[in-house]
Amino acid sequence: MDLSTADPDTVLDALDRRLVCALQVDGRAEPGRIAEVLGVSARTVTRRLGRMRQAGVLRVVRLPDVEDAAVGALLLRIRVLSGRVDAVAQALADRPDVPFVDVLLGGHEVGAVMLTDAGSRDRLLYGQLPATGAVTETTVHAVLHAFADAGQWRAGYLTEEEAAALARSAVPRPAAPPPLDGLDR
Repeated sequence: MDLSTADPDTVLDALDRRLVCALQVDGRAEPGRIAEVLGVSARTVTRRLGRMRQAGVLRVVRLPDVEDAAVGALLLRIRVLSGRVDAVAQALADRPDVPFVDVLLGGHEVGAVMLTDAGSRDRLLYGQLPATGAVTETTVHAVLHAFADAGQWRAGYLTEEEAAALARSAVPRPAAPPPLDGLDR
């Protein structure tokens, strides 16, 4: 699967997309369980998931819960010298505690989300970023409350029944806060 020239809409067929969605529901699901729920063979699931991983189309990661008191979520905005944006963005993307990295409009800034503890945060912000020489300015915002996160996003290629069959009965997410009625008070 050559992704360098491929049209993103044609890289994954319908079954590939359903497999990705199954892993969104449960990233630890065994190929046999996915196969049973989706009505295909376990060998097909294993082969296709392996192909997507090898091509770099699919990577399963575990993200910490941003509401966990031991883990802080930070929004980073990093201004970078011209010509160094890609290197800084790639270095951030290679970190296990940085799940999202974007080059911002204008091409001299990198936006990132960092989910980490205070020690790793401080090493990055006060040691590693200033030491690169490519970083000219850093803005950091602490996330006080996450109303939704990427773990809740679904692409919609599974039926509700299939998603329910794949869902683990792990720790349930806290109930959503009540609607914001009466904002004029």
